[in-house]
Amino acid sequence: MQEEDDLRGLAKVADFMRAISFLFLAIHIYWFCYEWFAQTG
Repeated sequence: MQEEDDLRGLAKVADFMRAISFLFLAIHIYWFCYEWFAQTG
C-alpha cells in the first residue's frame, strides 16, 4: 500500500514538472521569436 501511494505522489510530481516545462518552453518561444510574431502579425 505504501508503494502505491509513493507511485501516485511521484506521478503527481512528474505531471507538475511537465506542466512547468511546457510553460517555460512557451515563454522561451515567445521571448526569442517575438520579432517574427510581430512581423507576421
